[in-house]
Amino acid sequence: MDDNSILSDSHLGMVKIRLEDIIESNKKGNDWFPLSNARSGKVRLTAEWKPVVMPGAINGAALYTPPIGVVRFLFKRSVGLRNVEIKGKSDPYVRVLYHGVVVARTVVHDNNLNPEYDE
Repeated sequence: MDDNSILSDSHLGMVKIRLEDIIESNKKGNDWFPLSNARSGKVRLTAEWKPVVMPGAINGAALYTPPIGVVRFLFKRSVGLRNVEIKGKSDPYVRVLYHGVVVARTVVHDNNLNPEYDE
């Protein structure tokens, strides 16, 4: 599935980035990433890796912490979004896709160019 087929709604932009790249950029003090498929705009992304120790490992493997973890997203707000509607204001929401499949989505904020997600 290509990026255009994923975005069936009008969209303001997107960021396609690997989690490892977010973590590396954050270590260098960068947490703003430009939107692609948009005239302008950027999104602030921060990530921290916290490995999970798996209990019950056999043969002494409990001392090894494999790269297993949990990804949690917190969407705070959007500010000054571009209106893409002909009548009224845009109805923004945020989606997270993993290999083209929606794995997280915020609620839709009707007629709001400055939505407070806090989810």
